[in-house]
Amino acid sequence: MNKNWFIGIDVSKKTLDASIFVAGEVVNKFPHVQMRNDRQGFKDLLRWAKGQGVKTKDTLFGLEFTGYYSDALEQFLTKKQICYTMLPTCFPQRGDPNRG
Repeated sequence: MNKNWFIGIDVSKKTLDASIFVAGEVVNKFPHVQMRNDRQGFKDLLRWAKGQGVKTKDTLFGLEFTGYYSDALEQFLTKKQICYTMLPTCFPQRGDPNRG
């Protein structure tokens, strides 16, 4: 799987915060948008990404697994056959006895 774009999505109850990761740019210069966490917001996300020049077939979407709050977005991306990965909401720190 060779993807040219990566869009990270922070999922909360009411909103999605999305950012396009751009190689060679500092984080605070990444294009960013916030939209509603509902079907219209998902459509707005894709429209925004396309407006930024992103081709969804060449994009990996990374969204945090937040259970119920991320389910509808996961189903939307699956139905549209858009590549995504679910990310944990936290990462264990070095030395954490619960780390695998």
